[in-house]
Amino acid sequence: MMQQASFSVNKSLLWNDRKYVICMMNDDGEVVLESTPNNFTSTNMDSLLAAYCSGNLTFNLNADPIVLEKNTKGKFVARRTLSDFSPATKKHSIRASQYLNILLDAAPIYIDRAGIIDERIAAAAEEIGDENPPHRTTVFRWYKKFVASGNDKHSLIYQFENRGGKGQRRCSKKEAAMEDQLIEDMYLKERGSSLRELNQQMELDCRRNNQFLMPKNYLHPRSESSFRRRIKQYDPFEVAAAREGIELATRKFRSNGSVPIPRRRLEIVEIDHTPLDLFVIDEDRGIALGRPTLTLAICRKTKMPWGFYIGFDGCSADAVLACIEHGIKPKIYVKDDFPEIQGVWLVYGIPVELRCDNGLEFHGEGLQNAASDLAFELAFCPRREPNWKGSIESHLKTLNYQLMHKLPGTTFAKFYKRKGYDPEKCAVIDLNKLNRIIHTWLIDIYMSDLHRGLGCSPRQAWDRGDK
Repeated sequence: MMQQASFSVNKSLLWNDRKYVICMMNDDGEVVLESTPNNFTSTNMDSLLAAYCSGNLTFNLNADPIVLEKNTKGKFVARRTLSDFSPATKKHSIRASQYLNILLDAAPIYIDRAGIIDERIAAAAEEIGDENPPHRTTVFRWYKKFVASGNDKHSLIYQFENRGGKGQRRCSKKEAAMEDQLIEDMYLKERGSSLRELNQQMELDCRRNNQFLMPKNYLHPRSESSFRRRIKQYDPFEVAAAREGIELATRKFRSNGSVPIPRRRLEIVEIDHTPLDLFVIDEDRGIALGRPTLTLAICRKTKMPWGFYIGFDGCSADAVLACIEHGIKPKIYVKDDFPEIQGVWLVYGIPVELRCDNGLEFHGEGLQNAASDLAFELAFCPRREPNWKGSIESHLKTLNYQLMHKLPGTTFAKFYKRKGYDPEKCAVIDLNKLNRIIHTWLIDIYMSDLHRGLGCSPRQAWDRGDK
């Protein structure tokens, strides 16, 4: 906190790197300083001021106690300068001071002369350039504080930080105890009550207790907002553990630091399946065949797609091996098969680690043999630990929401979102056309768009390589 300094008795000084205390001052400007006990030096105010201006003398504020002054309520408070307060406080205080300066320069302020004071306030507002002038009662309140403080401008400093009762509970101790007990008994438990139920139960409890109380001592129920604010003061982990179980709470609040972080491209490739939110049709007969399954793999470091396979094989070992084959081979076919695609798909090669979940198709002999022959490692995520392959989980959701849900024949993610829409009747896309659409979206849109997790596009992250 910034403090004001002045030459006064008991003030500590640093003069030419030596400590002094002002012992005595008189009206003639003579000053007596004490450096050590019973070691006095006589000087004058002019010498002290000259030393202060030249920088040879400073006030040793750390050695001085903070000066306390009595305010209008009789309490001792520390004197603070306007620079110690917030910008809002500074703006308010300067504005009040400007109004009082202008009004008092012209004539005294009388609250009972409403018409006259309103005209003077309007004129002062025009002079200051204030579009929202204060009401006359506000001005008179400033004036009363100013006069009561002995015309001290510090009295106009409005301390916004002391307004209200921030952090204090606005209820009786009995009501606070009832609120805490309801939270413990009803909210902090598995399948616990909602905030509305807490509010209703407290209404019943207050009504029951008020039968035996005088009206002035009646208990009042806490609102849902009050319960919500009180619950926010509890430890979030403890709340989650009580309502959802310790396992889910640990997973929710755990840091992802235990998940290995790749340092180079294709060090970790994540693979997974998803049923696409889209009905496809038979190319020859035009009837809906159903929802195909997409098996897709992605480089965890760069978020670049490594390979994919789409078909009606479901979550099968054949789909996994087809996806791996597509990922390893260069994508030189794109320019010939899809000439409308502007970009290139540069990702190919054998990964260091293929990370997958614990589906049966990933534990088959065929995948084990492929991993052994191609010298990559199979890594299986711990049970109920989706964050171990969060990149592929997020990517599959993005593909469904940003692409599939915009195509005719989409099933949407939720049944209720269809609202009478029949995806089978609206389906017009066959498997070959869907393959073309996915290639176009992956190469020309997804790879070039900003990825918030990377801070750049996946293509730029791939081009940077292992840097």
